[in-house]
Amino acid sequence: MKIRRRALAVLVAAALAGGAQTVAADEAATLSGEIQRMDASATAKGSGAVTGKIAADFQSFAGSRQNSTALVNGLRNGSEVTLTQKGEPSATFTPPTKPMGYGNVSTSLSLAKYQLAQQGITNPTPEQLKTALNGGTITVDGKTFEYQGVLQMRADGQGWGQIAQQLGTKLGPVVSGMKAQNARIATLPAKHASTSTSTGATTASRASAGATSANNSRGASGSKGIVTASGSSLPAGTAKGRGADSVTSAGHGASSSRGQGIVTAAGTVASPRAQGLGPGKAGVVTGAGVSAGTSAGGANSGKAVGHTK
Repeated sequence: MKIRRRALAVLVAAALAGGAQTVAADEAATLSGEIQRMDASATAKGSGAVTGKIAADFQSFAGSRQNSTALVNGLRNGSEVTLTQKGEPSATFTPPTKPMGYGNVSTSLSLAKYQLAQQGITNPTPEQLKTALNGGTITVDGKTFEYQGVLQMRADGQGWGQIAQQLGTKLGPVVSGMKAQNARIATLPAKHASTSTSTGATTASRASAGATSANNSRGASGSKGIVTASGSSLPAGTAKGRGADSVTSAGHGASSSRGQGIVTAAGTVASPRAQGLGPGKAGVVTGAGVSAGTSAGGANSGKAVGHTK
């Protein structure tokens, strides 16, 4: 009878152990999925947004927003972390782990928080925070507790399930906390939302400007004549003399009327008839609008280009 009871007890213990292992394996798998989800959110939402959310969740535990942000950034990048607190010595350490993803950063802080709470430490000093993460000893009410350090155990190659077991806890609470974090992060706007809208508006504006430019170009080639230095144009057909376009001065945008030949630099019309040029007279007019005289040459039979009919 005693042998049967012992055998039954062994079987029950084995069953319970197997069930516990199954639960632990399920929790580890679920945690892995939540870690991947958080890391993906950093790509979609932006690293700054995810850093801010994790830092906000651990702000009370770390003693200040400055400390929690320093922890997230230090663990994320594998860089030196300095923690400060009024009335307490500051603590500086470098994580023994390599740079970690955001999901692993959150898991590390959650397990460190749990381990300190086991000794009744809910508002740790900078030195106590450092010890929980990197290892060392903490004395509470005359009792000294040995800490292997969550980050040190991770650096030694242990999985999160193994670390939680050594700390005397399960991954269930860690998983629940990370699910809540991921739910809050999911409500953040996408990283490129505002940039895409702005870019789209700019593109539309450029397209509109391009269309306007194209219309102006067609207008210039299809209906405009000479454009002055001031930007004004000569309507087609209004500045023609006999088979030639008139020339507009640099200082005036108005086009010459039909029959005007050369317009001077001062903007006045140099009409051959206005200068008294008749048949047989020279058709050359100076820049000031004065006739150059018949001696300049009369090969054009006294008519300048654009001579009035």
